[in-house]
Amino acid sequence: MKLTVNKFLNVRAGEASLNAPCYQFLAPGSELEVDGLIYKGDSFDGIDTWYKDLAGNYYWSGGLHTSTTTQHVAGVTAADIEIFRKNAVFPPMLIDWSQRLTRIPAAIRQTAGAGIRVAVLDSGMEMGHLDMINSVSDSTDFTNSANADRDVQGHGTAMASLIAAKSFSGDQGITGVAPSASIYAAKVMFDRNDPGNFLSVGKGLDYALQQKADVINMSIGRADAVAAVAEKIAQITSAVMFAAAGDWTTSPQLVFPASAREVIPVCAISKAFFDQHQHELPTPLIIIPDRQAWCCSIIFRHYYREENGSSFATAIMSGIAALLLSARKNMPRDKNAMLAALSEFGSTVEQAFNAPETELHFIVKS
Repeated sequence: MKLTVNKFLNVRAGEASLNAPCYQFLAPGSELEVDGLIYKGDSFDGIDTWYKDLAGNYYWSGGLHTSTTTQHVAGVTAADIEIFRKNAVFPPMLIDWSQRLTRIPAAIRQTAGAGIRVAVLDSGMEMGHLDMINSVSDSTDFTNSANADRDVQGHGTAMASLIAAKSFSGDQGITGVAPSASIYAAKVMFDRNDPGNFLSVGKGLDYALQQKADVINMSIGRADAVAAVAEKIAQITSAVMFAAAGDWTTSPQLVFPASAREVIPVCAISKAFFDQHQHELPTPLIIIPDRQAWCCSIIFRHYYREENGSSFATAIMSGIAALLLSARKNMPRDKNAMLAALSEFGSTVEQAFNAPETELHFIVKS
């Protein structure tokens, strides 16, 4: 984890003490790499917390700029970090999804989704993932699973990471579209990889409203609507809802809940599919070119995986919605207002499908 020095700072060798040997100091603006843990030590100016680098040198925290991420890692132990590093197979480079949204102005991206709550209705969360520990404000199971809210599939963890992961190290792993947004994970998918009769989804929606979610992400779907769930969706007026339209191979038919009138459907398709079916596509619809995308996963899948399809596209759009809502404080949390805002930054078909892999574009079909 990288920190920035904000005042002249002594480097203390061996222990978190004002009396420890000091052989040099760091000037303001210097950067240093620390192990991510917070240590109790001697107090100075009323602050008794210190950081340690990999060589065993200690630094008084009052002389360092600490981000929100850093301030919340006190509960992470050295054992947690060791387990993660031992099992993680990282992407070939740091994946920062917000930096790939080249058509969204920097001023909006730089909000990082701060102050926005995103409910992720999916398969639970891998709470041991270091890129996610500061993103998840709450995680609750609605399936009565023996594994509680733990994600045994990896799908929910992947979706949440695309929205709001924060790279723990700063130079590898995943940073999501809106890394300062707060994730509220509702486990509605049973461990056997389906939502059963979908009533767990209804409970997840109730939970999202209780948590005052601004955005609800549903990278899930079934062929037929469930009346009880549809009724709940129709009553939601305080959150923007996104759902996966379906992974289409033949005709573009919306699955539920993407088919609900109040929900924004999102799909990931190829240029060939678009060319063949463009006149059959439902409206409104958000389209993202279907590509492999790195995201977080569970320990048994080495914490990282590549994902594609409409689930991935839906999570990306929920992250973008968090950016817009963070930047535009008074923007209504409803479908029409969000579609209008997204239309400002949507791409043409040519721009979206011809963009390099390092750019992420979406098309708003209305």
